[in-house]
Amino acid sequence: MRNNSPVRLPLSLAHDAATASAARAARSASTACALDAIGTIETLDSGRPISETTTDSVQHAAKLFGYYAGLADKLHGSTVPMGNDATALVEREPFGVIGAISAWNYPLLNAATKIAPIIACGNTIVLKPAEQSPLVTLLLAALMQQAGLPDGVVNIITGFGAEAGAPLITHPMVSKISFTGSMLTGRRVAAAAGGVLKGVILELGGKSPLIVFDDADLPRAASAAVFSTFMNAGQTCTSCARVLVARPLMDQFASHLERKFVSLVDSSNPYRGECSWRMQVSEAGRSRRWC
Repeated sequence: MRNNSPVRLPLSLAHDAATASAARAARSASTACALDAIGTIETLDSGRPISETTTDSVQHAAKLFGYYAGLADKLHGSTVPMGNDATALVEREPFGVIGAISAWNYPLLNAATKIAPIIACGNTIVLKPAEQSPLVTLLLAALMQQAGLPDGVVNIITGFGAEAGAPLITHPMVSKISFTGSMLTGRRVAAAAGGVLKGVILELGGKSPLIVFDDADLPRAASAAVFSTFMNAGQTCTSCARVLVARPLMDQFASHLERKFVSLVDSSNPYRGECSWRMQVSEAGRSRRWC
């Protein structure tokens, strides 16, 4: 690896800071996450409505940090009877440095989902946010540092997969990989990690059908279909990509679906208070989704 690699310095710092207090860091970050500035940056970065990013998004992220802060001092080993007056002692030890790569659709929550449990378990993290929406993750890390998090515990690197993600996966100082993203990239991550016999956790995207049986509540099913399909502009791993309807109910269901669809509030400005539509994070995403 070249000396000017973007992952060399953060990894060295993370390895040296592996004994930092995870509980203290999580509680500090929980307070920092309450700032409305995080929601504003996330809207600017990803296009999600300001009504969500300054409320549910920030609150959910803060709750994640609070939960894992409470868990940090409750992770204990155990003793196991082995027979013949023998007892085995099981100790839980941190992995050390964990490399994490997060997705672009919910940037703040994805960052919190990686950071909070990893540091609460006594590890340090080098996180690469998606290149489409890195700003709120950088702001979160800066606020955590201001709140007193020791240097080297949470480290953020930015860049594309080939220049930043790939070296992170194979770096010898990284003990484990956590990846959230597409199935295609997940296969590549698993292959690269497997090549160096490194553990990997994969959370991969997928689209699921909504099935409407002949005894279904049609208005409720139509609401669920519209909500799931258009939630975050379809940029969700649980998004409804297609609907399978019992043939005798097709016309009735289509009528309910149309009424739910036209009730959506159209707005191209995510800074408006009321906005049912979402913006696509990139032109590539828009083309793949609709064309």
